[in-house]
Parts: sequence; structure tokens; C-alpha cells
Amino acid sequence: MKVYSPSQTTLFLESSMKWALSGDYETRKVDGRRDFARVLGAGFAAGMAKYNEWRRDTVPTPTQCPGDTVDAAVAAAIDCVGSQMLEFEGREIGERDAAQRASILPRVERAVKKAIGGDPIPPDWKVITVETTLGEAYGWVKPDLVVCDPRGVAPFDYKLKLAIRGKSPDERAWNKEQLIADYARSWQMYHYVWALSHGGQLVNHYYIALTVLEPSFGIDLFPYEVDPESLAQWEKFAWATWERMERIEEGLELPVCAMGGCGSQYGPCEFQKLCWEFHYDWELAKFDYVRRRHRVQVG
Repeated sequence: MKVYSPSQTTLFLESSMKWALSGDYETRKVDGRRDFARVLGAGFAAGMAKYNEWRRDTVPTPTQCPGDTVDAAVAAAIDCVGSQMLEFEGREIGERDAAQRASILPRVERAVKKAIGGDPIPPDWKVITVETTLGEAYGWVKPDLVVCDPRGVAPFDYKLKLAIRGKSPDERAWNKEQLIADYARSWQMYHYVWALSHGGQLVNHYYIALTVLEPSFGIDLFPYEVDPESLAQWEKFAWATWERMERIEEGLELPVCAMGGCGSQYGPCEFQKLCWEFHYDWELAKFDYVRRRHRVQVG
């Protein structure tokens, strides 16, 4: 049976229809909140990967990162943003979103520099791998880092937020606490733990480095425990989910969605019109959507 990546599986669990359409269709109008947030996150990850390659290869790890390493990390972030932005060619970008697009490069440069300066990884921890795939048998998963702390091996992931939502400091603090709690049930991180555990080593915890850019920069490291029974339950759920995903790809089962579509923090589902107004009729949909490929039969 095929093993799917954490990002694909998480999207599928939100809506099998959204998963089936994602990558095949895109809205002609760019949603800056969703699309540019993804670009910013990818650029930040690329910059931190370059920095952590230096950490991995430097023994012992010095307390001060050289300036040329910081410059290389920023350059990697900028290159990644540039390549990611190519996907928006030929799509409509509104005036408000254009301003957000213009802010990506200064934001990612600041984020990488600040995160390196405030690196939350203790200097005695060893960075073992940086964005290294664990192979096809595990869905080509690629943790940001695999580290070795005093307890052993653990996957490590950066999470970037432009800001924590909330109108007041108390509301933002509450939302941050909820976000931190949500990471304790991260499908992505359980997938990493499961994959690493099959390498013949005991893996029972993981780390999230939560990075918030505005209104003031902050990067915090949070540890999470993985109960063996919970991991075993996750694996049962995972195989059942991957089996259904494979059946849909093979045309043996249809994807489904809610009548109102599958919304998110960024607003209504972008495929709502495609499903419920155009009924997958490409002649009707082509003025609102860009068709990249066609992977799964949905209509």
C-alpha cells in the first residue's frame, strides 16, 4: 500500500475532495493570506535549513554563528521565495495582495536573521540530519531536522506564524496556548516519530520551534511526548486513511466534501464554486480556475 506524506494526509482528512483537487486546480485570483503565507514559510524553512547544515557540520558548535553563514542562510531563503513565486505567474494578484507579496522578502530576511540569533536549540544537542527524506516506505517524509538530545533521537520542526490572532493581549495569549496544545496531536510529527522508530531506535518525543514575526519577534522551543499506545493508534488510523486515498487515486472510490465546502483559517474553501456551481465543468470553471493537471476522477 502506498504511504502518503503528512501534508497530503492532513489535507485529505480535512476534505477528501479538497485533497483530490489540490494541485490539479488553482483559483485564478491569488489568495494572499493563504498563498503568500505558504511562500513565506517555505523561504524561512530553506534559510533555517542552510543554517542548520552549518550546525550539523560544526563540532563543537560555537555559540556565535559566522556572518557568512547568516548571509548564506538569507540567500537560501530568498532563492526559495523566488522559485515559489513562479507558481503565481499568469494568476491575478489584487492590490492588497500585491502589497503583501512585496513584504515577503524583507519579512523572510528578518525572520531568518532573528531565528539564527535566537536559536532555541541547546548548543550541546547534535543536529543529525537536515531536510533528509526517510524514503518511499514512509511517504518520502522529510523532517526539518532530526536532533539528538540527552534523551535520544527526536524530529524537530519549525512553525512560522506571521502573527497570533487576537484583538487583545489576553486573546492572543489564549490563542497561542491553544496553538501550542494543538501541536501535541500533530499528524505530521507523529508520522515523523513513526518513521524514525522503524529505523531500530526508540523515538518517543519531538520538538516544535514556534516562530512568530509580528508585532514582535519570538521563537520558542516546545517539547512533546509521544505515548506508545497513541502512536500505535495513529498507525492504525494512518493505514486506513492511506488505503482510502489510494482507492480514490485508482478511481475505485469517489472523494466527497461538505455542502459548504471545507473552509479554513484563511476563509471559505477555494474549490466551493468548482464543486457546487460549476460541477467540474471545465468550460464553465476555466474563467475562475487554472487547471494544472488531472490526477483523480471527481465528477
